[in-house]
Amino acid sequence: MRTKLFLTAVALLGYIGFASAAPINFTFLENGTGPLGTSSTFLESGVSITAYSSPGETLYGKNDGPGETGLGTASDSEHEINPNNYVQLNVVTSPIMKITTLFFGSIQTSTLGERADIYYSTSLGSLGLLLGSVSGLGSGVTGSFDVSGLGYTSGYYNITGGVGNIVFAGVTVDSVPDAASTAALLGGTLASLGLVRRKLMV
Repeated sequence: MRTKLFLTAVALLGYIGFASAAPINFTFLENGTGPLGTSSTFLESGVSITAYSSPGETLYGKNDGPGETGLGTASDSEHEINPNNYVQLNVVTSPIMKITTLFFGSIQTSTLGERADIYYSTSLGSLGLLLGSVSGLGSGVTGSFDVSGLGYTSGYYNITGGVGNIVFAGVTVDSVPDAASTAALLGGTLASLGLVRRKLMV
């Protein structure tokens, strides 16, 4: 009985530790600067996330100082994202976590009226549904867009320059899995405990 209680406590502590870990921040500089190909997978703290360029484009890692760092496109004169192209970010991370916030830079509204537009689609090569926009920023300032309550478990967040050109500065990933993943994780833990209990009873 004591062994069973001990194993249960260990399993639950592991589950709680997993669920309460700190959020993970991606800057899109994890793979360095310059051309990154038509897709690039970024890794932070054991979690990976993949971005794709729009058709005919190449991703570009930009690092030109505060507010001018992140993901852009190679064809743009400033290596940013403009109204003629976009960057797609896979909603699904590995392992499966929840994307909570998207960050943007180089939105110089006061002088150029620039704006970042955020879309969602279920397939590559499609902008899909407009979710919202980020504007009202100056040079060197990073803006954010909250996607934590949208509930998407597949598909892509798509970023384009609604007006002017902008940079996709990063994302925050919540280390707490979505509801389905949480249920699967807890179910697996309980199943493992069941197997241990069966062995102890034999």
